[in-house]
Amino acid sequence: MWAGAAELSVLSVRATVGRRFTDRRAGVMLAARRSHVDLVSHALGDPIPYAFHDLATRLDLPAVGRGVLQASALWEQDAIGGDVPGVLKGNRGGWGNALARLSLVAPLGGWYVRHYVGVSRLATHLSLTLGDSTPDIPSHEPVDNTITYLLAGGEVAPSRPGGWRAGYEVVGQSLDYFGGPPTPYARTAAIGSLYRGTDSVGTQSGAFRLAGHLTQLALWGEDRWTVARRLTAQAGARVEMGRAVRNGGTMRLAPRFMARYRPVSGRWTLTAGWGRSYQYTQTIAPTGPRIGPDLHITDVWLLAGDSVPALRSDIATAGAEDWIGDGWLAGVNLFDRYTTGATEPDPIPGSLLSPRPPFVVATNTARGIEVSLRRLVGRLTASVAYSHVRAESRSGGFRYASSSERQHVFDGTVMVRVASRLAVGGAVTVASGAPFTRFYALLYQRVPCDTVGPSCLVPGKVPVSVEDPSGGRAPPYATVDLLAEWTWPHRSWDLSASLQLRNALNWRNASTYSGSIENCSLPAGSGTVIPRPGICDRFDRGLPLLPLVGVRVAF
Repeated sequence: MWAGAAELSVLSVRATVGRRFTDRRAGVMLAARRSHVDLVSHALGDPIPYAFHDLATRLDLPAVGRGVLQASALWEQDAIGGDVPGVLKGNRGGWGNALARLSLVAPLGGWYVRHYVGVSRLATHLSLTLGDSTPDIPSHEPVDNTITYLLAGGEVAPSRPGGWRAGYEVVGQSLDYFGGPPTPYARTAAIGSLYRGTDSVGTQSGAFRLAGHLTQLALWGEDRWTVARRLTAQAGARVEMGRAVRNGGTMRLAPRFMARYRPVSGRWTLTAGWGRSYQYTQTIAPTGPRIGPDLHITDVWLLAGDSVPALRSDIATAGAEDWIGDGWLAGVNLFDRYTTGATEPDPIPGSLLSPRPPFVVATNTARGIEVSLRRLVGRLTASVAYSHVRAESRSGGFRYASSSERQHVFDGTVMVRVASRLAVGGAVTVASGAPFTRFYALLYQRVPCDTVGPSCLVPGKVPVSVEDPSGGRAPPYATVDLLAEWTWPHRSWDLSASLQLRNALNWRNASTYSGSIENCSLPAGSGTVIPRPGICDRFDRGLPLLPLVGVRVAF
């Protein structure tokens, strides 16, 4: 029998359909989604040429013997077809991901064997069109960015649950980037052209270029065992071999160990684990201007090699959970992570017009604790959680907070079924501000010109400069979201309608840093913070009050 669902909301429309056939090894699923911001805004006379799409599918077919052939794919794409009011001007293109995987699973005596191949691709292409420009609305630099990941492998394991498994993988990765250089601040096409010598639209003679590929063979194995029904342990290792890379050599060993203890008749559980992993692609910094709070179109990526390090992380975790009665589960978790080979923008303060290396190699540490309390059953479900995290980087003789650090975060949710068909709920999030490196932008004015080269700009400020890394901290962030959902079941059909209020109290949440101004006389508030006399830190406004209405049908 076929099953499916369709949903229509203020922002998008999506549908899912699937079926499991008589032979339980055979089935098919298809899901699609599209935003309609462009269509609605065009109908209202204020077109916004932006849309996102995604398509996912899976097909299972019987194979030789009792085997199963599994195929799956996912494609998602964001597209800009022109000016997006207040966000970007003069840009066309898109960015997104595509991936596909084919697997053959077959039993073999008391074992099962799996062979698989897969590919994934991240791609960004943005061009810059001619036209009038508004200095207050940025244009993203032209950029072409592609990362491809190819995988082929296999594994063998006993048919019974648990026990040992082993396998192999052959992995190929490639990177091709052509665009603006990495910087510790948001940069428009016009400002960027001063640094890379762009002399006309579409000409990137001085652009930052990265390209490379990496192939490796990996062998792995793991085993799992239980002692006296109380202690469960799992240990494994992965060995990756290939061309020598910085911070890894030609052979990289990644062991791991996990353990879980629970009394036979007890309600509490203890867990602990440690593991090492290697990552061969990583970002330096976003490229181009922000298109929203903490949101960029793409980043400058690096691929490990002779001069670019592999990212090696050692992570240790420990936790405890306890059922304290009436459906409530209490938990505490601790973690400690030590990372070497991280690439970051040069942290040295001073002028940014002087030559700088594309990146420096840093060591990162992060540790934290999270405590939570959740109610998982009953008419009322709820959760509260608090986390405290400290994260810092060390490079070039500097020691500074990580840009992603949120020292204090509180989350709370509640959902109440007030009637058989009606549920209402809400969520609150409060977080301390993230660190940022204060920079001073080069202000400019446009003069009539048909290019975006330096001759089209009249600089009106001193050269761009930065202060000490992570020398500032953004204001705190807080939001309250509300939800109401009504459901009407009818035979094999379910109809539901929902209303959401994102940021229901319309708090400004000016927490994304966008640059500082010297000799500033602006008043504090409304996106401006004055850390010391004469200096104004500017912050983008967060998501405003956003009502969302949706209707969903399932069968």
